[in-house]
Amino acid sequence: VTSRAEEWLNLLLDYQQQMQKLDEQIKEVNGWIDGAEVKMDEIDTQGPDDSVLKVLRAELELTKGKMEEVRSLAHELMSTRGENCQAQVGPRVEQLDSRFDTISQRITSGLTAASSRELEQY
Repeated sequence: VTSRAEEWLNLLLDYQQQMQKLDEQIKEVNGWIDGAEVKMDEIDTQGPDDSVLKVLRAELELTKGKMEEVRSLAHELMSTRGENCQAQVGPRVEQLDSRFDTISQRITSGLTAASSRELEQY
């Protein structure tokens, strides 16, 4: 009986740790997206800033890796922890994916505009 209770407790603790890790990763990516949106809004109102766009592009590449970690952990949780977990995790990851795709497109299109201007100068 004790071993079953211990096993159940270990499973519960493991689930809790995975959910905390997912929460932290989602919070980190959302924080980056918030900051990137502010910078892109500034570029939209003040005009292109190639140095800011270059930094955002580098940060975007790093954040893509973090997004893969979020997706991987979310997939693992949703495939092994049942419907309740799917209902909790699925919508959060979908929302994060949508926000990430939107800011990625904004940064990429900003870089395209900056790159074409650079070509025109030469």
